[in-house]
Amino acid sequence: MGLERSRWLIARLKAMPAREIIHRFIEVLNKSLLQARPSGKTKEIIAVDPGLHFASGAHWLQDQKHSAAVAESVLASGPSIFGRTWQENNDSDIAWHKSLNGDDYENFKTFKVAYRSTDNWRTDIRQLWELNRLVWLIPVAQHFATTKDDDARAFLKKTLASYLQTDKPGYSVRWNSAIEIAVQSLALLSIEKILGLEAGSIFPDTYLRSLQIRLRWLKRLPSKYSSENNHRVAEVAAQIAITSRLGIERNFHKKCEDELSRLIVKQFWSDGFNKEQSFGYHLFTLDLIASSKVLVPELLFSEEATNRLQLANQVTADIYNFCKFWPSANDSDEAQLLGAAETFGEPPFQLFSSVFGDVERQLGRDDFFHLVAAGYFFTKSSDHGLSVVLMVDHGELGLAPLYAHAHADTQAIWLWADSEPILVEAGTFTYHSSEEFRRLLQGSLAHNSIAINGRSIVEPLGPFLWRKKNFPQSTEFDYVQAGNTCQIAMSSRLPLEHLGLGPTLWKREIKLTGTEITISDELQGGDRYSLESHFIFDSKFENSTVGALQTSLEKQSLLVEISNEGGSHSIEDFFTSPRYSHLETGLKFRAIGRGEQGSPLRTRIRIRRKS
Repeated sequence: MGLERSRWLIARLKAMPAREIIHRFIEVLNKSLLQARPSGKTKEIIAVDPGLHFASGAHWLQDQKHSAAVAESVLASGPSIFGRTWQENNDSDIAWHKSLNGDDYENFKTFKVAYRSTDNWRTDIRQLWELNRLVWLIPVAQHFATTKDDDARAFLKKTLASYLQTDKPGYSVRWNSAIEIAVQSLALLSIEKILGLEAGSIFPDTYLRSLQIRLRWLKRLPSKYSSENNHRVAEVAAQIAITSRLGIERNFHKKCEDELSRLIVKQFWSDGFNKEQSFGYHLFTLDLIASSKVLVPELLFSEEATNRLQLANQVTADIYNFCKFWPSANDSDEAQLLGAAETFGEPPFQLFSSVFGDVERQLGRDDFFHLVAAGYFFTKSSDHGLSVVLMVDHGELGLAPLYAHAHADTQAIWLWADSEPILVEAGTFTYHSSEEFRRLLQGSLAHNSIAINGRSIVEPLGPFLWRKKNFPQSTEFDYVQAGNTCQIAMSSRLPLEHLGLGPTLWKREIKLTGTEITISDELQGGDRYSLESHFIFDSKFENSTVGALQTSLEKQSLLVEISNEGGSHSIEDFFTSPRYSHLETGLKFRAIGRGEQGSPLRTRIRIRRKS
């Protein structure tokens, strides 16, 4: 075990309660047993042949026009992973176990595959996981189910045969994370359901056996305690779907149904937003739950879980209807199953309505929208036909206790003009890039927030690990909305132990009028400091003059004028990651205070159309 890995493990153990440490040691034992006997001695089952279980076929939630477009691309060029074609053509079998860097994991024992702290996106294991999830094959199945296209049939048959022929339990990357096994299972079952009676002539004979083995692994590798987030939702959803499909373990199936209802309540705030504070994972979690219901229509949720799902779907609709787009904040890896991501061409809440119930299409007010429990506030204003949407975060950093997908975005803001991104966060890039770069993108320097003495106001302990005692505390939030003007006041107490400083009160005031926004930052108490306010502009912007940014967006040309009071400033290049594994160069405006107690650092941003 390397030094970096050892440090990460020690830090994680320190952040865990005793019960979880015991669970982790049991997990290590289970991994050893699975590696020694990966397929096990599963009992023979009497299961309905592929297709007969889902004899109705083709009942799915994906948009058919989109499915046809994706299918056409896959049939012509092979699968596309995070916007990149995986191989040049689909004439040869897909290299299921080979990374874009050329590393071949086919004969690597599953738990020996090293995937942390890679040097570039080509070695990121998440991309190979995504290929093996088979979600990209679902639109091809939908296309075939509606058109009976012979090329689509041949591709499905060839791909599923290749996939299951290379399905070697205990080896390569398919088996080293329970969520991967879960999504693979849900995707296979989804494809079978879509194909209906056609599935019997397309799926290979080893299909049902592969589901049995996946169920065994899921039962041995549960994501519990700090990992009980969207991972556990996927695992339980898959176990419900597999046991229903195979007609086995009825008592265990019922236990999973009860657990899923409990997880639903745990995953979503009382206002309906996902507790991981990620817009991507909000959709993905709903996606996984909807998948289980589509695959197992008789699945019942508790009354509390049902109400929470309806709220979650309603808040999805509310956010989309208010913004007219789907925002992005915190970790996102574009995970999906039914196709909940906005890339599928329609508001995501529409895809869930047939599962969770219809939503109201009108908000109570059209000038602001507040998710009190989640801590997201939206407001909008306009000037000379230009509409601006501002989003402010005053909530938790993520899902307790380890906040795995959190970013240091306390009091951070995001800004759009006519739905085009203006102020953005740096994004995710990849989960398994170098620890230094992952830490940078998670920190406050990569958000429209502040830095103190050149460092983030809170720093992670590892790629998916934070320590609660270092978090900003008692964030207070107040606002006044009057016509075209919104004034916001926030304050947070910052422990700053990692900087060797005493507790400090950070106050941020924001005023949005028309298309002009003023942000005032001030620190009170604590030791002497250097305060910086950071604002990250979308990669479409270029620096035109000192103090001004200029760009030509797709729909119109915008001029953004930015200045500060109470200090100096600079404009510098800064990485942004608009989608997983992609890096672009944006611009960061950095306002630097004088370090005087009670001296506010004020930044003014004005957006207008270029004359």
